[in-house]
Amino acid sequence: PTAYSASPLPAGLTLNTTTGAITGTPTAVGTTAVLVGATNATGTGNATVTITVAAVGTAPVIANDPLSVAGTVGTPFGFTITASGAPTSYSANPLPAGLLFNATTGTISGIPTSIGITQVQLGATNATGTGAAMVTITIGAAGIAPIITNYPLTATGIVGRPFSFSITASGAPLSYETSPLPLGLVLNTTTGSITGRPTNVAESAVLLSASNAAGTGHAILMVKVIPAPRSWISVFSARAMCGPGDKVLIVGFYESGGSENFLVRAIGPGMIPYGVPNAIVDPKVTVYGSSGALATNDNWEMGSNGQSDGAAITAASSRVGAFALGSGSKDAALLFTGNEGVPTTCLIEPNTTPGDALAELYDTDNGLGGHITSVSARLEVAGVGFTSTVGMVIAGDAPKTLLIRGVGPTLATFGVSGVIADPVITLFSGNVVTKIASNDNWEVGDTTASQMTDVTAQVGAFPLPSGGKDAALLVTLQPGTYTVQITGVNGATGVVLLEVYVVQ
Repeated sequence: PTAYSASPLPAGLTLNTTTGAITGTPTAVGTTAVLVGATNATGTGNATVTITVAAVGTAPVIANDPLSVAGTVGTPFGFTITASGAPTSYSANPLPAGLLFNATTGTISGIPTSIGITQVQLGATNATGTGAAMVTITIGAAGIAPIITNYPLTATGIVGRPFSFSITASGAPLSYETSPLPLGLVLNTTTGSITGRPTNVAESAVLLSASNAAGTGHAILMVKVIPAPRSWISVFSARAMCGPGDKVLIVGFYESGGSENFLVRAIGPGMIPYGVPNAIVDPKVTVYGSSGALATNDNWEMGSNGQSDGAAITAASSRVGAFALGSGSKDAALLFTGNEGVPTTCLIEPNTTPGDALAELYDTDNGLGGHITSVSARLEVAGVGFTSTVGMVIAGDAPKTLLIRGVGPTLATFGVSGVIADPVITLFSGNVVTKIASNDNWEVGDTTASQMTDVTAQVGAFPLPSGGKDAALLVTLQPGTYTVQITGVNGATGVVLLEVYVVQ
């Protein structure tokens, strides 16, 4: 590689873009998912590294896994304590007969002289304190069948993630067997190591066997494979003034992983009970695919085919947690299926008078069929007295790294008129509760221009020109509700494209 990138970095750390070294003195406790990149003349490779910064003055934590080990009378034995916190000394007591302990290196070694099971209290000490753990040492007799000594005999794997478990046994086994293993896992019959990536959620009782010339020892290992943590954009909404021409409100998205069912709503009168003035009187929504219009709706209770859709819309709205629409209201809504890799566009426009409109997109399948990889809203920033906003919900149990862009002047190169000259995007958690980050010009901020360019290429977004006034943020967010406010510098108005791309 000729250059490296890493973002975002924990406070106090810096990257040498030439050598790829991340160095410095951390200033804050926390865990950060850092997008790293390595670039050469052919392109850029990316990966994510998790950096955990611990508090100053933390006592050691003993990290040996498993905390069980086996030996045989008359056969050399070795075990070394591993611990965080740079220990200055170690302890281990009591020891099986024939074994010795090195308090400087934390190594238990020697030749056992008698059989038995010993619970050994381990310690690792630094200036702050001592970390403790218990290791079970089982010494078996020479010339007898192995005894499997793993404790506890349970293991947990995650679908698609690396798995590792090593069979430990006395009697110097010559070979190992297992049956049946969860799908995706394999056994090294010489070392007793079980590795691989589980492919299915399952709970398995695995028979472990360890053999030597004297016989075979058995035990049952319970392996539980759980789903991988995941997250997805389950809700996306945009609120803005909606008018004719380039001032219509447009929501577009791509998805991957398969087809997915969605609910799209164009809310006008439905906002009036919530104290929203100037709500659009009669919005209409049309959904477009790659081949043209797929469906359209004017009033939510009646489909374009003349059939009543009210019951299905009400049930879907309740299932995804959307507020109910009033019977007889002129709000619009559609249920439709999005297809993988096909751009889908939802156009919200006024039937009569322009006004304040709310566009909502809900994933009604909980990301199980497919999931949104990018979503955007083209909207009008109306200036003083009205704040255009975009909201989204990240569902699931894993963090999500997103590229968020507010594109104004660059829209003009695509033939859009009346664009905002200098947009500003501000990200909040919840409903404008806590400010997380803000950006005015995309090349200036916590993420460097080079890193932003790399991520832009990775997600397939069109590039932003150097020196441009478009805005962008690269953020890693936990599952929850978020709001993006879009404003113009000095209260300027105009059309803006707010984009959200899933980086990982």
